[in-house]
Amino acid sequence: MDSTIPAAITSAARAFGSSPALVEPGAERLDYEQLLAEVRRVARALIAAGLQPGDRLALWAPNSAQWVLAALGASYAGVTLVPVNTRFTGVEALDVIRRSGARGLVVVGPFLGTDRLAALRAAAAGSPLAGPDVQLPAGTPLPGHDVQLPAGTPLPGLIVQLPGGWPEFLAGGDAIDDREADARAAAVEPDAVADILFTSGTTGRSKGVMSAHRQSLAVAAAWAGIAGLTPTTATWWSTRSSTASASRPASWPAWSAAPPSCRRRCSTCRARGR
Repeated sequence: MDSTIPAAITSAARAFGSSPALVEPGAERLDYEQLLAEVRRVARALIAAGLQPGDRLALWAPNSAQWVLAALGASYAGVTLVPVNTRFTGVEALDVIRRSGARGLVVVGPFLGTDRLAALRAAAAGSPLAGPDVQLPAGTPLPGHDVQLPAGTPLPGLIVQLPGGWPEFLAGGDAIDDREADARAAAVEPDAVADILFTSGTTGRSKGVMSAHRQSLAVAAAWAGIAGLTPTTATWWSTRSSTASASRPASWPAWSAAPPSCRRRCSTCRARGR
C-alpha cells in the first residue's frame, strides 16, 4: 500500500486512469488522471500563496468536489489539513483555526442562511455573532467549554471563499511549475501529519487529534476492505463533521460528494454506523 496520500493519488492515476474518480451530482465529474491534475493545480496554488510543508490549512465547508480537491491538494503540497465542523459558530471555528495555527482557510460562502466568513470576521473583531446556534462576542467563554478568544484574533493570511473565489485561487498557481508541486508531494513522509481532526467537544473543550499519512491511509484501506469496496463501487464521501475521516486514498473506487442537502444524520446513516 502507498504510504502517503500524494503517492496514493499518483498511483491511482496510473492504475485507474480514465475510470471515474470523483463525482459531484449535477456538477463536476473527474476521472483519476483528471483528479491528479486538479489536485496538482490546488497544490501549486497553495505553494504560490506561500504555504510551506507542515503549515495548516483549515477547511470550513459542506460537501462538494472542491472540498475533496482542497483536502487532497493540501496533502500534495505537504500541508496539514484541519477540517472544521460545519455546525460550528464563528467563535468555535475561530478557536480551532487559532489553536491549530492555520495559515490558510477555505470557507464556503453564504450557505443555508449562514455567512460563515462574516461570522468568523465578527468573531475575530470581537463583535456579536449571528451564528446558527449561539450568539457570543469574542472574549466570552463558551458555556461549559472554557473557550475564550482575545479580541482582535487574526484570521489566516490566505482565505479562499467557495465557490466564487476558487477560480482566482487556482489561477494564482499558474506561475508555479508542475515539477515544483510534484517535488513537494515526493518529499512528504509517511509519518508527516496529514490532518488534525478536532473532537466534537461534547464533554469538554475540543482537542486536535493528529493523524500521520500512513495512519490515515491504513484506516481508510481497512474500512474499504471491510466494506468490500471494488474499483466499480461508488461511495458517498460525507464531510458533515470535523470528526469524520478527512483523508481517503485515491486507490479507492469513485468518490461521490454528497449533495449539500444531505447534512443530517438520518435513520439510514445511523443504521449503517455513519
